[in-house]
Amino acid sequence: MSSSVDINYGATTNNDKQNKLRNVKVNGIPLYHIIYRSLCALLIISAFICVGYLSLNSYAYHNKYVQISSNNDVESYNEEIGGFYTDPNHYKGIGTFAGTRMVSDFNGVITMIGSDDGIEFWTVTGKYTDKLNGKISMDFTPKNGPIISGQYMDGYIEWEEDGNKWTKSTLNNL
Repeated sequence: MSSSVDINYGATTNNDKQNKLRNVKVNGIPLYHIIYRSLCALLIISAFICVGYLSLNSYAYHNKYVQISSNNDVESYNEEIGGFYTDPNHYKGIGTFAGTRMVSDFNGVITMIGSDDGIEFWTVTGKYTDKLNGKISMDFTPKNGPIISGQYMDGYIEWEEDGNKWTKSTLNNL
């Protein structure tokens, strides 16, 4: 004589598991929000690291430009544009990405990743219009802005349209 027995060891459906997970909170914040925001932050930090690596790699190969002026004096441009910048119009200080920009020059394309509020990030690209003199043109239309001309010199980028100066950070003041 054979018999079958259905044994339920407390198994739940997938919907029950998802509902239980959605109800888990840490300090009143749903756990899945914390996980999502942590993954977003990790992705953003990874992007900053990659752009920084490309910037440093570019610096290692292209750190010296020389020009002979009309009176035969040698002029040189020693620094690259790549690095970590702060925008005084948006920078909120240590502990936030608000007003920070990561700039990279790789194969003639200038890429900027930044945030005005420290929460949402944008990426824009541009190019040199006169690399020897640090003149650039950046297309801010992906963040509903114009195409802006600027110039990199002495550790900052100055934008021609409004005179705003983004200061390049060193390892000492990050």
